Amino acid sequence: MDTASNNYVTQPEKFKVAPFPFFLCEYCQKISDTCYFCYNRPCNFIRKLQQFQLYNQPNGFTIDNVVYHCDNDYIYEENVDNKDRIYDPQITRCKIEDEFVNGKKTKKDHPGFCKYCTMYDENWDSNFYERNNSRYRGHMINTHGIHPNGAICKMPDTGYFCYKWVRNHWFETSGFFCPYPNCNAAFAIGEKGHGFHEYLRHWSKVHVKLEPQSIMLPTI
Repeated sequence: MDTASNNYVTQPEKFKVAPFPFFLCEYCQKISDTCYFCYNRPCNFIRKLQQFQLYNQPNGFTIDNVVYHCDNDYIYEENVDNKDRIYDPQITRCKIEDEFVNGKKTKKDHPGFCKYCTMYDENWDSNFYERNNSRYRGHMINTHGIHPNGAICKMPDTGYFCYKWVRNHWFETSGFFCPYPNCNAAFAIGEKGHGFHEYLRHWSKVHVKLEPQSIMLPTI
């Protein structure tokens, strides 16, 4: 392999167009036409994995905390049976007043308060997710890697430095391979939140088993 070809990958910030789809070098393995993994450079994968684990620590908020910070147009309810259940919300709420659409009373939703997300601002109401339209389900899967059947996403334990082509330019990040057997799908850490959202969507579509799993929080 000539020097020019090697520089083509090791200096991605100079790229003006997406790379040729069949390029390989001794350090960087071709994953797709938009993402390269580099095995000779350190990455911050462990820090990102620790950040994801923090997303999945119970926040410990009580119903008194929630009522104090949230909209008083709702009735707040606590299901103590769900306290140690890994998926189901412990705190829900519903509108005090009935709502009507075209003169017909709508079915009341009972949005669930996420028991994992930590409130970094004053908008506590945003931590309630509707369940009639699957917003709660989507949040639990795509943010926390927890499926309604109680399955918990298996996280990779090894990551690699990688370059990803996004919005017409390269950026440097960490990447990893899917840890499930017989699956070599590759992912780059995203820019939003903990960065594992793309992988969690892949997990829910490809690897979640249909049979019920354990749904209780592990004891510490």
